[in-house]
Amino acid sequence: MKPKFEIGQKVKFVNDSDDEAGKVLGFSYTADRGFVYQISSKEVDLGKKEVINGIKSCSEKELVAVKSK
Repeated sequence: MKPKFEIGQKVKFVNDSDDEAGKVLGFSYTADRGFVYQISSKEVDLGKKEVINGIKSCSEKELVAVKSK
């Protein structure tokens, strides 16, 4: 089995806008979920008025590649 996405590739959740995309930071494979990816994410804390950098975990079927412009 081969992963659909590579480390460093820009991806997003299927229904998200391109502005919400992140980069693949790593991935692993499990028998029950298949490939699971860790992608970079940014959230805005409106109360503190700051950007919070984080990591999201998601399965391969939840993601699509973002085409470079």
